[in-house]
Order: sequence, then C-alpha cells, then structure tokens
Amino acid sequence: GRPSPGAPEAAAGSEPPPAAMSPLKPDPVLPLGVVANARLQRALPWLGKASYCVLLGGFMMTDIIWLRCSLTAGYAGLSTYHLFQLRPLRIPLVGSGLFMLVNAGMAIGLYRDRYLLLNEDDAKIYDEHFASTMSVHDFKILMARGMRMHAKDRRTLVKVGEVADLILVLEGRAQVLLDDERSVFVERGGLLGEVSFVSGGRAAASVVAVPGSRYVVWRRGEGHASWADEESLWRSLELKIGRELMRKLASDAWSKEGLRQDPLDEWMDRGLLKPWDAWV
Repeated sequence: GRPSPGAPEAAAGSEPPPAAMSPLKPDPVLPLGVVANARLQRALPWLGKASYCVLLGGFMMTDIIWLRCSLTAGYAGLSTYHLFQLRPLRIPLVGSGLFMLVNAGMAIGLYRDRYLLLNEDDAKIYDEHFASTMSVHDFKILMARGMRMHAKDRRTLVKVGEVADLILVLEGRAQVLLDDERSVFVERGGLLGEVSFVSGGRAAASVVAVPGSRYVVWRRGEGHASWADEESLWRSLELKIGRELMRKLASDAWSKEGLRQDPLDEWMDRGLLKPWDAWV
C-alpha cells in the first residue's frame, strides 16, 4: 500500500485545482487607468439596470419619436456599461453601439420630417406669410388645422352677422361686400375674418370667394378651445393678425371712407344724432 516513488513528482507537476487559479487578466477597451476606478466599477451595475428600465419604458411609448429617443438613450447606457468593464464583452458592446446609432438616426429623421421640413407648397406659404412671425413647428401645427380651398365659383366665405372663420388668401383675391353695395378686394396674402375669429364677435361684412383663387380656411368652431393650449402658436398667430390689421389701417382701401361706418357715426353725419359734446 505504499505509494510508488514517482507519485509525488507526478502530483507536483500537475495543474493546480480551479480554486487555486489566478483571476483573469483585465482586458479593457479603454486604458486600464480609466476603467479601474473603484467608484466607477460600483456604479456600472446601476447604469446597466437603469438602461434596461429606459428600454422597457421606450417600448411603452405610443409616439414614434419618443420611442426612438428612449431606445437611443437605453442603448447608449448599455454601450457605456460595456465600454467601462474591465473585461468587456465585445459583441454586446458593438451591438449596443449599432442599435444606438440606428435609433438616433431614425429619431433625427422623424423629428426633421415632423417639425422642420416642409413640402414645396408649405415652404412657399411659410416664407411669404409666416416666416417673420411663426416658427416652423408652430406653422406645421397651424397648417394641419387648416383646410385648403380652390374656388371654382363664387361662394360665401364669411357671412355678415355670424362668427367668422380665419381665411388666408393664397392666390387671387377675395371680395368684401359692404352694406351700401360697395366692395373692397383683399389681395394675395391678406387675412379675412381675423377680428371675429380672435374675439368671437360677429362679422361686420360678408366675404365672397373669387373664382380661380386659392385660400386656407381655419374653422373657428372646430376645436377652437384647443388653440389656447398651443400658447406659442396662439401668440404667433396674434402677432400675424396684429400686423395684418396695421397694414389694413395704413391702406387707403380700408379707410373710413372705404368701409361701412358705424351706425352712430352715420346718424351723426346725417344730422339725426347730435355729437356728445352738443348735449353738454
């Protein structure tokens, strides 16, 4: 039962058991001095967990842009998690980085298409009528709420005594009918019904479309209450309307002689009513 003389030598030359093996040598992607920080290594597991939570939340998004942004942030976190490991897994690192880049590119494209880029017709309308008063984002919302109309015959756009819609003359012109059988034409770029649209008051004159002209009509009754929710859009629209009113006041066609007078002024002109100072 005694061991053979060669047994100890064979045991000494064999590989050590797994428990005695030395740990794997670090093989980081970044310099070892950067990733070997103890605080950084303790924070990495939390970064990985947070990244997966962001990814989970992204898949719950109903808006495609927010979905892409969430996926970009989640995969950016995972890429950072793998990048700062002492022994990073190369394939998950590369995969997370690619997913991050793809989703970021898609998010940028979607944002550009939704908020920045305009088609040729919209870009022309924006440059000519709204560039000085409204952002591209607000303009896209405004045009989405409007209805474009190409007049093939004479039709009433605004009816006197009723609350008016807001109308922009894109091409051609519109005819404003006054109560004394006179009329004023609003040319391309002019707004109609703006005071009634903003204040909710009744229109003082009727407006008729001229055949061959193009208009954009914003219906006051369709979701008008939601305009107040778009504060930036509403401020920009008020600025546009204010400039239009100033232009009309400066125009000879919109002078007091060219428009219907107030009934009290008309009675005073005819001598049927004395001015206020005559009664004092």
